[in-house]
Amino acid sequence: MKLKSVFSILFIVAGFAGLTLASPLLAGLAFVGLFVANSEFKASRSGVAFLQIVPGKFMVQKLNGTNEEVPYMSRAEKALYDNLVTLNRANSVTSQAIMQGAVSYDPISYYIRAIVTGASGRLKIVGANTLQNTGITNLPNGATLPQYYNFCFSRIAVRYAVAASASANAAAITGWSSVRSSMPAALGNGHLIVSSNRNTIVETPIADFTSVAAITGGGERDFDGGELEKPRFFLELIQIEVELDLATSQTIPSAANNTYAVEIMFQGVQARLKY
Repeated sequence: MKLKSVFSILFIVAGFAGLTLASPLLAGLAFVGLFVANSEFKASRSGVAFLQIVPGKFMVQKLNGTNEEVPYMSRAEKALYDNLVTLNRANSVTSQAIMQGAVSYDPISYYIRAIVTGASGRLKIVGANTLQNTGITNLPNGATLPQYYNFCFSRIAVRYAVAASASANAAAITGWSSVRSSMPAALGNGHLIVSSNRNTIVETPIADFTSVAAITGGGERDFDGGELEKPRFFLELIQIEVELDLATSQTIPSAANNTYAVEIMFQGVQARLKY
């Protein structure tokens, strides 16, 4: 029997005893105790509701069979750890580095900013021709993560911007917005397609990753975009592709002296070589 059930029974017995003995104090204390025993103790984003109980240790099993204490993990980090360590799906070189403690886990966002003026149909914005360029993308050249680098993302943000210039560079554009009503129908009603090694790992409406109103308070990483029901991976040495399948018969505007751009950000945790 769970400890919670044992306490509930004890408080119920105490409550009956209080009623039998005509003791309001005993009955009141028993009622409060029963309420607390059946409450869920958890933390919320806006503050702490009741109590949060944190276990003293979190132990995981290493590849060599020994147990190791590790800090508590985020959702993306746990999925990545399970893929590389628990399920041992890393390649042999990376597995050896993991066993030697040479791999660390870091929060990171991979992004691409692309000019989409006048675009329609299916548009590839990440692929074999992608070149790393700060402000435009931090994906490696060829959109392939190097040896030892594995990334798991559990959140995606899609944003749109218009620059009052006929030929603005994506790195020079700010004022990105994820508000769907500010996007042209071609983008807001389109689909996002993400592939790894030519296998589709995400294909879903762009609306899953937009907002109905501008975010207020907090940062973009935590409060913007949309969560994936199941985290996905960009794995080492495997080609990444990202495409926009714009809404049928719809076109991104191409007004004079304006440049239209899109930003896609994959947010999660990366395993990388420490040194």
